[in-house]
Amino acid sequence: MSETKQTQTKKWIRLLAKAVLLFLFGGFCYDYVPVLLNSSSFAATVFLYFLIALIFIALTFVLKRLGVKKHREILFSSIILLCLLLGTETILRFVVKTHLDYCETSGNPYRARLFEQNIDNKEIPYAPFDTVWTSKTEFSYFRIPNEQGIFEKPIPTKKAGQKRFLCLGDSFTEGVGTAHDSTWVKGVERLLKAAKPMSEITFINAGQSGNDPFAEYTLLQTKLMGYQPDWVIMMVNNSDINEFIERGGLERYKSDGTIDYRKGPWWYQAYRYSYIVRHIAHDIFDLKDYLISAEEHTKLVNEAYLAISSLCQKMEKLGDENGFKFVLVVQPMHYEVAVKKYAFPNFSSIKNASK
Repeated sequence: MSETKQTQTKKWIRLLAKAVLLFLFGGFCYDYVPVLLNSSSFAATVFLYFLIALIFIALTFVLKRLGVKKHREILFSSIILLCLLLGTETILRFVVKTHLDYCETSGNPYRARLFEQNIDNKEIPYAPFDTVWTSKTEFSYFRIPNEQGIFEKPIPTKKAGQKRFLCLGDSFTEGVGTAHDSTWVKGVERLLKAAKPMSEITFINAGQSGNDPFAEYTLLQTKLMGYQPDWVIMMVNNSDINEFIERGGLERYKSDGTIDYRKGPWWYQAYRYSYIVRHIAHDIFDLKDYLISAEEHTKLVNEAYLAISSLCQKMEKLGDENGFKFVLVVQPMHYEVAVKKYAFPNFSSIKNASK
């Protein structure tokens, strides 16, 4: 084989090798990068800084082609700046550890749903008989939802004379971290059965972690009325005020079966990955949770009171139409019990709003 043919063969082999490597890299990015970016992990932050570095390298190459003499100095300065910023990110994330959202303080990634639009309504409730893992710092276990996607045993047809209590709420009602028979729902059921041993009483736990009153009302209307409850007990706490700020009220449910949350600022994804951005947002611009001002926060809190009060009226009307009585229970959080005061002073008045 001539030297020219050998050179051409080597050239094609190198080209083929580059194409294969590019294909493998593209497949890796397609499979794993979306998963990585869906978290708020440090690996995702490092990956984004790596992409920024590649952009700087590409720009430097362009500057070189344009004849800019100090393109190397620009590249060197850019890399140094990125290293300093990444070092600051590392210190803020692992040493300072401030400005975490609720999910992150619980050992989970940043709440991916925050500000994201058009969420499929099928997430409320879970898929029937699916296996749902719950993992926290303190525990990890799985539960299997029943035929309606709630963490209960299958519910048979209602017997004549049976009294059914359907309980709605969030993780406290669901009983995250405890056994099914150790929730407050089952505790109240045992107490009531002991007080009325001759009565046919059944408590149905329809609590779901992360739910709020508006999701619970929708869940009751669309999935749970077939249980024919005689009483519907809905437990609320101050997390429901925050979730209204994040999600809005019943207007979030669209006719096409999607859920449309409030829109966040254009830079919220940067907040998701960068602790530098978090400190700038909160410590310099004094933004509250959900990246809103103190004035906007106060306004939305007041709107939440009115919206939940209006929802209570809807629940009572739904009860009149379907033969159940509605009870609203205001649950104090542990820190509110300690100081004997609600974090949201007007919250306790909601229970009387519909009367």
